[in-house]
Amino acid sequence: ELRTRRRDDGRRWVISYSAAPVHDAEGRQILSVVVTRDITARVRSEEALRESEEHFRTLADNMSQLAWMADETGWIFWYNRRWYDFTGMTLEEMAGWGWQKVHHPDHVARVVERLQRSWDTGEPWEDIFPLRGKDGEYRWFLARALPIRDESGKIARWFGTNTDVTEQRLAEERLRDADKRKDEYLAMLGHELRNPLAAIRT
Repeated sequence: ELRTRRRDDGRRWVISYSAAPVHDAEGRQILSVVVTRDITARVRSEEALRESEEHFRTLADNMSQLAWMADETGWIFWYNRRWYDFTGMTLEEMAGWGWQKVHHPDHVARVVERLQRSWDTGEPWEDIFPLRGKDGEYRWFLARALPIRDESGKIARWFGTNTDVTEQRLAEERLRDADKRKDEYLAMLGHELRNPLAAIRT
C-alpha cells in the first residue's frame, strides 16, 4: 500500500499494488501483471471505525457504572475497565455466564431466571442484587440491560450497566429504622398518657 497526496487538491490517496509473475510453458517469467487499486474509501472507513471504537472504550472505561455487552443469546463477551477493577476478575473468568462467580449465592438463581426471561423475550431487564468485590465485600447494584437491534429489528447485542446503590440502600434502611423507632416511641407515649388521663377523666 502506498499513501500519497493528490497533486490537484492535496487530499490523501491510498493505492494498493498487487503484482504476480506470468511464466511461459518452460517456466520462464515472461512478464508481470500489476494491479493498482484506489482503496482510499476503505482505509478511511477502517480508520473511522478504529477511532469510534477508541472513543467508545474511553467513554466506557471512565463511566462510573460497571458495564458489559452480550450477544443476542446473552453470552457476555465484553466488560469495561470498572468491572475488572471492582471484581478483580479477567475476561476469561467472566465470559459467558462466568459473572455468576461474583453474585451472592442467595440471589443468583433469581437473577439468572429473570435475566434469561429477558434474553428469551427481548424485553429490557432490571434488577437489584449484591456483587462481590475483589476485597470479598458485597455491594448492592442496580442492573439494567437493553437490547440493541439492527436495521431489521433483530437483536444484535445487549448493553448492560450495574450502578452501585449501596449508599442509597443504607440511607433507606436508616430512614426505615428511624420511622420504626418513631412509631414505637409514639405508641409507648400514647400508652403512658392513657393511664393518668383515665384517672383524671374518672
